[in-house]
Amino acid sequence: QNKNLKLEIADFYREIEDFERSIRAYDELKSINDKDIPTLLGMAKTYMDWSKMERNRLESAKELYFDILDLDKKNKEATYGKMKIAVIEDDYDEVMKHYRHIEKTFKDNIDPEAYIFLADYLLKSNKIEEVKNILDKATIKVKNKLYPELNYYYARYNKSLNLFGEEKIQLDKALNKFEILKTSYPEIYSSLKYRNILSDLYNDIGENFDRTSRASIEAEKYFNKSIEMNPENGKPYYNLGNFALKYKIDLENAKNNFLEAEKLGFTNDSLYFYLGWINYKQSNFTESLKRINFLLEKNPSNSN
Repeated sequence: QNKNLKLEIADFYREIEDFERSIRAYDELKSINDKDIPTLLGMAKTYMDWSKMERNRLESAKELYFDILDLDKKNKEATYGKMKIAVIEDDYDEVMKHYRHIEKTFKDNIDPEAYIFLADYLLKSNKIEEVKNILDKATIKVKNKLYPELNYYYARYNKSLNLFGEEKIQLDKALNKFEILKTSYPEIYSSLKYRNILSDLYNDIGENFDRTSRASIEAEKYFNKSIEMNPENGKPYYNLGNFALKYKIDLENAKNNFLEAEKLGFTNDSLYFYLGWINYKQSNFTESLKRINFLLEKNPSNSN
């Protein structure tokens, strides 16, 4: 009982991102029994979360997962953990190797979250050949449970194939499931995980409206809803910048949204070009030249 309480305290420190105290708490437990799997798993998760701030912590997580698998070759959490590390390191071959191992080892006992996590990585990496097969397997696993993110990933898959009608169908299904989740399971609906997914969903609904209807009020509405759900999501700011530039001819509004997207880490060549052009129109020639020169240095062979 005392050990379980200490594990809960260590995990609490991880949840509030006090990683040093979390590791100290786990170290105390590890000093009593260095082969206790719950302790090693907790430490590995803490290092995984810590690695989002300090990348070098990933190696410690990796070593712990190897230690766990030495003690229990079929430990599912450690096996999933190794695949997640391969995803973070963007090692496609290693990711797929772990996926094949998971399929072979756990067969009918695979967590649908593992399939969804893998599908997300493959879509972001633009390696879509196996995405539908993976999502279909996840669908079988979830059965009749509410998994709005599953429909969202089907939508992203269809978008990657330029099947925008099919994308819209899946986006609407995901949105309907979120509405049910909001009413039936408000705590889950308001969790950070689902707020972030819903923010991406709203943004993609806005993009879908923008593709199919010129100067769509619905597009602008959903970009704003995306920001309300997650103000740290840079992409809807970029889309609002585009919207203001194309349909409102509001240069200052467009510039402010582009700058906010950039501040939040969402950048692409179009953003740099638009900022250069807007600054030129506003007679901010030094800033305009800085933006255009950056683009030229980034794409020296592009004469446009």
